[in-house]
Amino acid sequence: DVSVIGGKGNDTFILADTLETGDSITGGDGTDTLIIVNGGNITAGATGSSIVTKVEAVQVLLNNATSSVDFSKLPDVTGVLVRNVSNTFVAAPADSAPVAGTSTFNLNRLTAAQATNITIQHSDTGSNAITQNIVNARLAVDTGTSDTVALTIAEGLNTDPRFNVTLTTGA
Repeated sequence: DVSVIGGKGNDTFILADTLETGDSITGGDGTDTLIIVNGGNITAGATGSSIVTKVEAVQVLLNNATSSVDFSKLPDVTGVLVRNVSNTFVAAPADSAPVAGTSTFNLNRLTAAQATNITIQHSDTGSNAITQNIVNARLAVDTGTSDTVALTIAEGLNTDPRFNVTLTTGA
């Protein structure tokens, strides 16, 4: 069991593994951020991840990978940012272009408020095709009427004049 507790300021936690039952992350008094990178997952179920508390923002930054984040374990999160940061450069020469990478963001059991505050940044140069940036946003409760998922596209760090993303929604 691992327990991480933030301080009084704005804390940043980086998760590169699956948060397991018995592990805990508790943010402090400031505005705290959990950055999930390759290998990082927060899972559902009785044997799933423990609840992460007092963390207000989540960033999921993936390098040619898939991550699943169960937001029922992140009750205090008010905003989600995702970005494909694939940087699969070939070894030589030094000026070679990055190889395109595909990143899939499974955002599960979002609250209605969390589902309306998702941002994706432009991916790295080369990873901007329609099948390379996949966001699966699933609400915790499907009211069957008018559920809203909002995805804001923000500028990232790349040289491409275009950007594509596939957004799938549901409960």
